[in-house]
Amino acid sequence: KSLPSEAMNLARALVDTPTIVDTRAVAHAFGIGRGNRTTLLDGEADLLRDLITHADAHVRRLAVSAARLLREGNRELAMNLITGVPFGDSTKLAAEVAALLTTSGTVSWKQLTDTQTADLLDQLHACPSIDDYHITHLLAEMSADRPEQVLELLVRRVKTYEHNPPTTQYQPLPYRWHKPLRFR
Repeated sequence: KSLPSEAMNLARALVDTPTIVDTRAVAHAFGIGRGNRTTLLDGEADLLRDLITHADAHVRRLAVSAARLLREGNRELAMNLITGVPFGDSTKLAAEVAALLTTSGTVSWKQLTDTQTADLLDQLHACPSIDDYHITHLLAEMSADRPEQVLELLVRRVKTYEHNPPTTQYQPLPYRWHKPLRFR
């Protein structure tokens, strides 16, 4: 904090190393490890945007968690992080995004545009499993305002499962709905 430009230079240098451990450390420091710091360092927003597109899902999950800690002045960045992170390959990352959209207080799923909502549902379609508390909570909330879209997602997941070999890791529906859907 006392030498912000040096901190950003070091963070960039660590991200550019071939060691994933260094990149994860940077993602942790600027994501979940940011503490109560509400201001952004010069270049920090760009660093977070780069980290949420990293090939490693763990790096993306750590970086997108910064959205939970960003406050009013950074609501647009928080929304960009949440809607820009690819999560279709990771149930844990999908759960983090769902938690951010339902519990963070900074951003709500109701603020998503139709395009952002469609992308969110497409990524949930690709996700290996939607059997997580935060994901089922998000779908339950969305089912009140967008029942057709949620139902379409569930039907698509079942059809995808039916067309894959039985050894696949794809689980089409949650074992248990932690919060019931709001349609019948």
